[in-house]
Amino acid sequence: MSGERPRPAAGERFKTGNKEFDEIVKFTGGSAVLVLDESFAEGRNFIQALFAKMPIMEIISPRGSSESRMFLHVEVDNLQSLSIQVNTVRKTHQPMILLHLYLPDILVKHGEENVLRMINFWLDEIRRNGHLEFFIIPKHTFTDFERKLLAIVDGALELSVERKQSGYETFFTPIRLSDDRHNLKPVSYVIDDGKLLVRPEVQTPESALSRIRQLLISGEEVKVVFTGKHAGKISLNHYFLLREVSGWSLSWVGEAFWDELDDVLKSLGILYDMGVVKFVTIPVDRSFLNEKVDNYGQKLAVVFTAAFEELAETTTDYLNHDKDLQLGQALSYLRQLYARLYSYSRSYMESISFDTLLAKMLREQLGLKADVKKKSSKIFVVEVKSCPVCGELDTIENQQHCQETFSPILVGAAKAVLKTGVDVSEMECIGKGGKKCVFVIKVLS
Repeated sequence: MSGERPRPAAGERFKTGNKEFDEIVKFTGGSAVLVLDESFAEGRNFIQALFAKMPIMEIISPRGSSESRMFLHVEVDNLQSLSIQVNTVRKTHQPMILLHLYLPDILVKHGEENVLRMINFWLDEIRRNGHLEFFIIPKHTFTDFERKLLAIVDGALELSVERKQSGYETFFTPIRLSDDRHNLKPVSYVIDDGKLLVRPEVQTPESALSRIRQLLISGEEVKVVFTGKHAGKISLNHYFLLREVSGWSLSWVGEAFWDELDDVLKSLGILYDMGVVKFVTIPVDRSFLNEKVDNYGQKLAVVFTAAFEELAETTTDYLNHDKDLQLGQALSYLRQLYARLYSYSRSYMESISFDTLLAKMLREQLGLKADVKKKSSKIFVVEVKSCPVCGELDTIENQQHCQETFSPILVGAAKAVLKTGVDVSEMECIGKGGKKCVFVIKVLS
């Protein structure tokens, strides 16, 4: 039609005019962007400062106020009326910034599913009309809605505040709005005299944890990938962990390492900052674990025996570590790690009781003559005959060596399957004159 105004090409770059910001975040016309903000007001200030030289239309509820030169009060009691008002703005204005500030009102009045359905219906209109639209909601207030909306919009900006010794520091974190160098990485900023000033990127363990946790709760299918890039001087624990969860779904990591999730996610975040791991939005089939479970069992057998020395030799040079300083503290961790990986993978693939799984692992993977008896829902007894560890006690001064060898393995398996804390104690030991080695696993919860 001759009277229709020209529209920008699909995906055309929408620059903010802030050079530092535009090097990090790439907006395009016809995009819907979620803004997550703890205070709600900061998100509004952020967008106003970012687009200070461009026209912004604030869309607000009847009880809201605006200092913007352009604003629209919309009907919040009726979603159909609201939708008509907003679509009229889209069709009658040249491409501009639309700032939606009424979401908390309609979420309370109409429920999350109805609001989500309306926004999902809008997405075609947003792309067709070429506006850049921001939807602001207070972070962690409507958590289910936040997760679902994040899955359908084009991307998000998460605003956060961190307490520092000198006061507070503010950050924005781009989600699916940047390339791999900047995606999910917090960037420090300040708003000074109405202007957004972007500071050099700051990377801390706390911010790394926040980014990866946000990715985990987003509900997206995300694959963890080890890039092969040199990791620098990191711990053996971190090295083996990142290598073994490469190819895993991030949700599997959350399930398998439920009890130390903050530490694991923080490690992954730091390694992501270093370029050692990356996250790919792609489904991971459970058959992957079927292919890996025997490999985890084989590696468990390696760290169970003296053959661990050979494994360590191949990694300490890569990590620039003195292996004599690392083996003592790493060995217990690795025994628990591989027992956990094997047990989680086996239980994820098939319905199997904990006592049956543990017995199969001890017999088939470690070659032990072992029995596991379930005494109650909270007590399991493990009996090992001809214990290979006790056979070495004549050359080992530490008489607790048997328990120190088995406990991490039993704890790792129990935590992976039972999803609860456990206590392991040795009740009888061949190395101390017993007829067999007997361990009791007690569920703590």
